[in-house]
Amino acid sequence: MTKQANEDVQAEETVSAQQDLETIKEILFGAQVRQAEDNRQHSEDRLIAAIDTLRQETLKSFEQVQQSIRDLNTRLDQQIAFQKREDQAIQQTISENLEEARNDAANLQEDMQEMKRELNNKDTEIQDEMDYKFQQLEQLLQREVDNLQDQKADRNSLATLLTGIATQLSAAETASSATEQD
Repeated sequence: MTKQANEDVQAEETVSAQQDLETIKEILFGAQVRQAEDNRQHSEDRLIAAIDTLRQETLKSFEQVQQSIRDLNTRLDQQIAFQKREDQAIQQTISENLEEARNDAANLQEDMQEMKRELNNKDTEIQDEMDYKFQQLEQLLQREVDNLQDQKADRNSLATLLTGIATQLSAAETASSATEQD
């Protein structure tokens, strides 16, 4: 075979193996795991989207601050006489913006940690719920098995009782037949 043909065969085997793996996953894990995975993926997507939005807003804020700094520096060059007063105002504005940016970054980090905790809690809840449902199913199955065994035992007792009654009736009939013949 040529190198290209070998690569095509390997690619087909890889696709087939992936399809087989997906089939096995579907059989083993089922709908609840898909739901949990979908929930986790949805939460993760929301988290990523929120992070991206906050990152873009932070970058935009930084760009605005940088633009403000450039504009203020140009005006400072033109207004040397007012330099001290203007410089203090600019420094105050920059400090506030930087403090706000730091606070935003700290809040973003806290939000990310909270989302991570919520995601972990949700994952734990789903796992606990799956374990609980599995235990309930095992208990139900055991009750049904016990019930079937009890019904079997009750049928055996009934058969023994009916056999005893039939024996007594037979004995009584034999005794009454013997009495009548005498």
